[in-house]
Amino acid sequence: MKILFLTPQLPYPPRQGTQIRNYHLLKAAAITHQVDLLSFARPGETIESAGPLPELCGEIRLVPAPKRSRTGRLTLFLGSLDPDMAHRLRSEGFAATLGSMLAGNKYDLVQIEGIEMARYLPTVRECAPQTWVFFDDHNAEYLLQRRAAFVDLRRPSAWPKALYSLAQWQKLR
Repeated sequence: MKILFLTPQLPYPPRQGTQIRNYHLLKAAAITHQVDLLSFARPGETIESAGPLPELCGEIRLVPAPKRSRTGRLTLFLGSLDPDMAHRLRSEGFAATLGSMLAGNKYDLVQIEGIEMARYLPTVRECAPQTWVFFDDHNAEYLLQRRAAFVDLRRPSAWPKALYSLAQWQKLR
């Protein structure tokens, strides 16, 4: 099987939950399948700094993670019915790279890792409508936002955070 993984950050080095999970999923899949990776990268992250990933993957493409200003986030928060997560990794460059990878390869499966990557499902459907898609939403984000809101409501100094979390909870439900 030929699998394309889409990840919100480079899975190596596996420093925290999502990276650890994605690295080990990719590593396990690479044992019996051909695996490619398309991922966002932070400044300084390169394929050369990706440890064993080049040995596990046939092709790796990295796209710079988009920068979001507070003003831009506030504008979207106030003016959009979408949750913040829907815009977190919005990137025309990522969508274009994904489209070119799908056009140049016949993938059996595209594995989309994380809620912030869901926005790329339409690109997969448009470019490779017959390809299977597995969407892995790691957390029950709406529950995390609800819990954060109720914790922050107890402290008046944290009420702006509580307002944000309450809004995200409702938008994610």
